[in-house]
Amino acid sequence: YTKDAGTFCACAEGSRFDYALRACKTCSAEVSCEWGSNLSKSFSPPAIRPGYWAPCIAHVEDFTERDLFVCSSAKTCIGGLSLGAQCTDTSLCAVGRTGRACSHCI
Repeated sequence: YTKDAGTFCACAEGSRFDYALRACKTCSAEVSCEWGSNLSKSFSPPAIRPGYWAPCIAHVEDFTERDLFVCSSAKTCIGGLSLGAQCTDTSLCAVGRTGRACSHCI
């Protein structure tokens, strides 16, 4: 991580800021920590990769990788962001799917 005068500037590509640890943490295979030229995005929850699901969270500091679930396939869980007011049980699911790990048909 980059640290300047006791404050965090950003986490490196492939890692994200863990609010509980107050440090940068290497991202797991289930999430995408590809920040490109905007490393400040490392303070936001990473995108969930297709084939995985996570519950919606209201605040960035609530994200934890222990809440990730493996889906039956990348076709049922399409991935994306699990943050914000627009997030619902179907946000990371394919059309016609809902619920934890997109395990229910609508």
